[in-house]
Amino acid sequence: MYDSTTGNGITTSTNSDWNADPETYHSQMGFYLKLANGIFLWNSHLQKTTALSSTEANYMALSDYACQIIWIKQMFGKLEFNLKSNSICGDK
Repeated sequence: MYDSTTGNGITTSTNSDWNADPETYHSQMGFYLKLANGIFLWNSHLQKTTALSSTEANYMALSDYACQIIWIKQMFGKLEFNLKSNSICGDK
């Protein structure tokens, strides 16, 4: 259920699984975006490059999805729906 009274803007989280694919050694990464307490966008796929550590896999996931969040916030801005700044939650 969508709750427009929260005023939280976008909430997002990312995660990655280091060396998830045993053939290519690429990591699996995923994310979700919530607006008004409802998930409206999610994705999961293998990373394009091989990460040498779980920290690098997490960094690549955060970087990739930060670009997508910026694009989404700009799109909402063009619709004159300005969202608050948000943080991206991820593994450490």
